[in-house]
Amino acid sequence: MPAKQFLAWTQLASYNNPKGALCSECQELNVLHSQAVDATSVKIPEKLASPPPPPKDSEPFILDTLAEHVT
Repeated sequence: MPAKQFLAWTQLASYNNPKGALCSECQELNVLHSQAVDATSVKIPEKLASPPPPPKDSEPFILDTLAEHVT
């Protein structure tokens, strides 16, 4: 499940953090994802389990926009 959290943190970081996917939360989840791919059992820290929602006045995330056009 780290990939799901990574995407959510990346989306949030794109609004709130100039580092975007290079923010510390995304980097930590990237390490966990790499471990999970190598068949290692990982536990997502509570602080990373559920990122806050993006700001209400923000533009739609590009992947959400693309998904809308596919379905």
